[in-house]
Amino acid sequence: MYAEDAALRFCRHLPKLELHAHLNGSIRPETLRSLAEAKGMSHLLAPLNAVAAKGNCCSLEECFMLFGIIHQLTTDFGTISAIASQVVLDFAEDNVVYLELRTSPKSREGMTKELYVKAVLDGIDHALGQLQLQQQKGSNGTVSSTSNGTSGFNGTSR
Repeated sequence: MYAEDAALRFCRHLPKLELHAHLNGSIRPETLRSLAEAKGMSHLLAPLNAVAAKGNCCSLEECFMLFGIIHQLTTDFGTISAIASQVVLDFAEDNVVYLELRTSPKSREGMTKELYVKAVLDGIDHALGQLQLQQQKGSNGTVSSTSNGTSGFNGTSR
């Protein structure tokens, strides 16, 4: 058991590249539950909890159901921005030093595709600012965002 713990700690400290992460597929289950509660959509809690209990072992049908729920919950600028920020920070915590974060701009009531993209970029910029502050305080790694929406931890800013 100790050797496994040491190996896991070693792997967590290794720098990583993430070349194909989807924004909606990277949202924390607890964030989805909080959004459902905050938006008065408690009827979504049971399916969210059922899928979350399975971890990474859910069926393709369950994955598509989950994405339907995510689309119901991510309908405004603030939510999308906060999720993008949280996802970038989560990857940084796992020592991801280069991140290509993918999403499809969505038009919704009150949200154009352009505004959706702005919300994602706003969230990325917020996370990058937090990570740069952490670095200035002595944390490891520097961060940047490129014009194509990817983030890399290389010391420059978008």
